Amino acid sequence: MQKLWAIAMTDLRIFMADRSNLVGLLLIPAVFVIVLGFAQGGAPTRNVRVVVLDQDASTLSNTLIRDIADSNDSFEVFTTPNSLEDTRQNVVNGQYDALVVIPAGFSEAVENFQPIALDFYSNEDVTTPSAVQPAIEAVVSRLDGSLVVARVGESVTTAIGAEVDQQALYERAQAIFSQDPVQINFSYSNVDEQTVNGFSQSVPGMGSMFVMFTILGGMAVLVREREQWTLQRLVVMPVSRAQIIGGKILMYFTLGMIQYVVVFAIGLVFGMDFGNSLLGLLLLAMAFSLATTALTFALATRMRTQGQASQLTTLLALSLAALGGAWWPLSVVPETMRIVGHLSPIAWVMNGFQDLLFFGGTVTDILPEVAILLAIAGGLFVIGVWGFKYEP
Repeated sequence: MQKLWAIAMTDLRIFMADRSNLVGLLLIPAVFVIVLGFAQGGAPTRNVRVVVLDQDASTLSNTLIRDIADSNDSFEVFTTPNSLEDTRQNVVNGQYDALVVIPAGFSEAVENFQPIALDFYSNEDVTTPSAVQPAIEAVVSRLDGSLVVARVGESVTTAIGAEVDQQALYERAQAIFSQDPVQINFSYSNVDEQTVNGFSQSVPGMGSMFVMFTILGGMAVLVREREQWTLQRLVVMPVSRAQIIGGKILMYFTLGMIQYVVVFAIGLVFGMDFGNSLLGLLLLAMAFSLATTALTFALATRMRTQGQASQLTTLLALSLAALGGAWWPLSVVPETMRIVGHLSPIAWVMNGFQDLLFFGGTVTDILPEVAILLAIAGGLFVIGVWGFKYEP
C-alpha cells in the first residue's frame, strides 16, 4: 500500500507542478460555474424597488402606498417629489424596478365612486412574469371590492328606507379585506423548502464535466509515459504491476475529488444550499470519479498517440456532459433524449445530485445512482486493467 501511495503522490506532484494544469483544475471551472450559475438564476436576490409618485397626497393615497409595501416582503417602496418624467427616467436607468403613479383627484374619485386609473411603469424583463404588477393589481382589487361593497350596501339600505353610512361600510369592507379571509398556500410539489438557485445546477454539472476533462486527460499522460519509457522503468523497479496500476488509479481518482472540492467551494461562497446529506454528495463524487477513472484506463489502452488521446478527451467530456444534463437539467429535454442521455455516466451522477440538492433527499435516495456508477466503474476497470499496456 505504501508503494502504491508513493506512485500516486509522485504523479500528483508532477501534475501540480505544471501551471497549465492548475489553470484547468482551478481557474476555468470556477469561471464556468460562476457564469452559468448566474445565467441560470443563481444571482444573489435583492429586494424589488418600487417608487410611488403620489400626486394626490391624501389619506387614501397614503393608505394605498402602505398596502403596496405590505403586499410583498421583498418590496422596498419609496415616494418621490420628482416629476413624472424624471421618475420614469430613474426607472429606465435601473434605479427603481417599477413606478406607480397615483393621480391628483384619486381620493375624491374613490369617495364619489368615480372611475380613475393608476399608471404603472416597469423595467422588468418582458420575457418573465412581473413581480410587481400582480401585487399592485391585488391591492387595487381589494380597493375595488371595498367600493363595490359600499355601493351595494348603499343601494340595499336605500331600497328598504334605512339610513346608510357609506364611509362606515367602505371602512368595514377594507378592514375585512385586509385580513385576507381567503388565502392560497403555495409550494412546489416534491420540492423541499430550501434555497434552490442556478448554482444548484451549475456546481454539480460543471463539476462533473471538468472531472471528466481532468481525469480523461490522463489518457494522453499514460500514452506519453509509454512513449518515454516511464512505465517500463517502473516495471523493473521493486514494485508489482498491480501496485503501478493501483497508484495510477489512485492519482486520477484523487484529481477528480480535488476538482469536486474546488467547484463545491465556489457554490459555498455564493450561498448554495447543500441539501440534507453531505455524505450523499461525497458518495456521488467518489462513485463518479471512480467511473471516470475506469473509463480513462479502458480507453487509454487503445490510444496510439497523445494527440489522439487529447482529441478524444475533449470530444467525450463535452458530448457526455451535454447528453447527461451537466449544462441543463434533463427534465427540459424530450423523453427520447432523456433515455439517450443516460448512456452518459454524468446523467446518473446528476440524478443523484438533483435528488439531494433540489428535493432534500438522503443517502438512501441516491443509492441506486451510486450503485450504477460503481457497476460502470467495475466493468470498465476490468477492461482497462486487463488490456493495460506498458510498451508503446
